[in-house]
Amino acid sequence: MYRAFGLLIDSELPLPELAEGRGAADVIIRRHAQAPPDERGDGAYWFAPEEDPFVYRVANGAQIDIWAPPDALREDISIWLLGTVMAALLHQRARLTVHANCLETPQGVSVAFAGDSGAGKSSLAAMAAAAGWAVLGDDLLALDADGNVHPGVLRLKLWRDDLALLGLKPDSLRKVASDLDKFHVPLPPVQSGARTLSRLYVLESGALAFERLEGVAAANALLANLYRFGVGQEVRGETGDQFTEALALAGKLEIWRFSRPDDRDGLADHFAALAAHLEA
Repeated sequence: MYRAFGLLIDSELPLPELAEGRGAADVIIRRHAQAPPDERGDGAYWFAPEEDPFVYRVANGAQIDIWAPPDALREDISIWLLGTVMAALLHQRARLTVHANCLETPQGVSVAFAGDSGAGKSSLAAMAAAAGWAVLGDDLLALDADGNVHPGVLRLKLWRDDLALLGLKPDSLRKVASDLDKFHVPLPPVQSGARTLSRLYVLESGALAFERLEGVAAANALLANLYRFGVGQEVRGETGDQFTEALALAGKLEIWRFSRPDDRDGLADHFAALAAHLEA
């Protein structure tokens, strides 16, 4: 039993990336060794990554079925399960998914970093964790209509080069997937429950600077950083729900552009600037 995104999850697949949970399950995850069914026109969301022999079925925001060979590595299954597949389930539950890391400052303020892969979300989150901030989720953030978030995936995924910057060694860490030189960094447990997200920082390359985004610019920045937008459209039936929800949330959140140089060696300075900006 696990807890993530405000849901209790009963999973046959071990998921050490998630917090332990207790109680009646909201979501059931089952793994099947036999071949998946040929008929898939049942109203569920089906996903089969091209590079792996897995098939996932997501139904009613409450059930995930996985078909995978018996010898498949758990990490190779879970990387899809806790990304694209979980996003589909969250969309079935009318959550807006954002490509972001979420943190809570020592003062109890919840903030998030959004950005493309490689923008530095996980590296900055690792710096924040080392400074005593709570990391509420890595890579996938789910927002409800009021801008509330729950703790999600409680591991950071860092490339080997980023581990060295943070004084970590890969020998003691598990790989994110068998074909990636990227590693799970465990995080301390956090309190469950909803938090109201106060700020969203959109990470971009450039000179170190902060710029408040408002109105259309804020909405466009949020839309540009939605997680698996196409999955959401497929799940929701090609509706305009994601646009409507993003517009509404952009009016409730403080959204900032956080520009910083593409310089791993300056990561500590970038984090210090962010901390100072939050205190200003």
